[in-house]
Amino acid sequence: AHRDVKPSNILIFSEDPLYFKICDVGAGTAVGICDMTENRTVIGTPYYLSPELYTAYRQKHHLTNYKVFKSDCYSLVLVFR
Repeated sequence: AHRDVKPSNILIFSEDPLYFKICDVGAGTAVGICDMTENRTVIGTPYYLSPELYTAYRQKHHLTNYKVFKSDCYSLVLVFR
């Protein structure tokens, strides 16, 4: 899981067809099938966080329970918006 998907972390190699890679995996973490949802560190750029992470960030909770892959997908949709 990347955990910090934002425009500055995306490299575009081709526009037609669209081909990109997500880089800067300093915030990334290895996630197995059995631990997709567990308490994890709240990390990422605030404006690109999923709602549950943003709420934890605003409440200054350093750990919260969330699904990392879904959170990355949410952030990616915000980037494409």
